[in-house]
Amino acid sequence: MVDGYDLFARRIHEAPTLMARFHAMQQRTADSLAGTLREETRAPAGDPRPELVAGQLVQFSISLFRATTIAVSRG
Repeated sequence: MVDGYDLFARRIHEAPTLMARFHAMQQRTADSLAGTLREETRAPAGDPRPELVAGQLVQFSISLFRATTIAVSRG
């Protein structure tokens, strides 16, 4: 990590507007990934698997980011 990252992480977690923005960005990422998965796998319309897989991958990313930033912010 870089100097000051702990302060940066604390600020994100303490600011509801920043957390809301972070989650909105993650949703756009999931939507884009689902579209790519649907296209690459040629999944038919109505097949929920691309959205489910994209959602799981993005949730993993969110969980990893959250755990890392909380650990860093606590020293």
